Amino acid sequence: MQNKDFTLEDLQHTQYYMLCRLNDICEKIGASLILGCGTLLGAIRHNGFIPWDDDIDVLMSNRDFKKLKKYFKKHNNRIDGLFFDDYSTDHETIHFLPRIRLDGTYVDEYATDELNINKGLWIDIFVFCDCAGNDKLLEIQKKLLGCIFMIHEKYLNRYKKRHNIYFPNTRIYDLSENLPEFIRIKLISLLRAVICLLGRKNDRLFNICMHTDHRVIPRRFIEELDEHIFETRTFKIPKDYDSYLKLYYGNNYMTPMVSHSHFPLDTVVFPEEIFEKINEFTEKELA
Repeated sequence: MQNKDFTLEDLQHTQYYMLCRLNDICEKIGASLILGCGTLLGAIRHNGFIPWDDDIDVLMSNRDFKKLKKYFKKHNNRIDGLFFDDYSTDHETIHFLPRIRLDGTYVDEYATDELNINKGLWIDIFVFCDCAGNDKLLEIQKKLLGCIFMIHEKYLNRYKKRHNIYFPNTRIYDLSENLPEFIRIKLISLLRAVICLLGRKNDRLFNICMHTDHRVIPRRFIEELDEHIFETRTFKIPKDYDSYLKLYYGNNYMTPMVSHSHFPLDTVVFPEEIFEKINEFTEKELA
C-alpha cells in the first residue's frame, strides 16, 4: 500500500481517470454528465483542474441519475473499479449527496473513521429534479429534504454523541435511531420520491441532495448544454456557464481564490496496482 508520497498531482490524475470512466458510462447509457461547481470553474478558468482543487463535481438531472443508478445496479454497483455510493448501497454513509468512489483507495474523511462504509476517493454528483410550481409547494419540498437529512444522519449523530459534539436532537432523529435499517432506507426513498412528485415542468430545478444556498437553479443550467475542454477531453457544461458561475462564485469568479482542502493528502491509502493503472492511463492521456 502507498500513502506517504501521494501528491495533489497524483490525486488529480486519479480523479481525472474516474471522471473519464464515468463519462464513458454516461455516454453509453445516454445520460448527460455535466461539469459543475469548482470543476466547471476549473474548466473555464484553467481548461482543467484549479491548481489546488482536490475533488470533482458533476451535475445530473434526476432522470439521468436514475439511469446511472439502474445501470450500476445491474453490475452490482461496481463497474471498472468504480463504486456507486449512496444511502441505498452504503447504508452508514453520512452523505446524502451521491458519490462515485474508487474501490481499493482510502481517505480519512471527517466522522467516517468508525463507520463501515466505502472510504475511497470520490466524485460528487449533484442531482436536480423538477421544482414545485409555486412557493408553497417549494417550501414543502425543502422541508421534506430536511426530514430526509435528519433521518439520513443517524450514523453521523452517533459519531457526535460518542465524541460529545452538540447536535439539535429531534423526534425525527429519535425515529431514525429506532427504525429497523431497511425501513429507514425505504422511508428515505419514499420521501425522495414525494419531493420529485411535487415538481412541475417549469423553468426551475430543485437540488435534491444538498441543503445549499442555491437549492433552486434555472432549468437551462442542466438542459441547455455546450462542451468545453477539461484537461485532454471535452465534457458537457451549462451553455450559460457565465450565469451559473456568477450564481455560485460571484461576478469575479475568474479571479483565483484558494479554497480549503477536503482531506489531508497524507491520509490517502492507495494500492500499488491501482496506482500503476492510473499511471498507465495518465501517460497515455496526458502525455
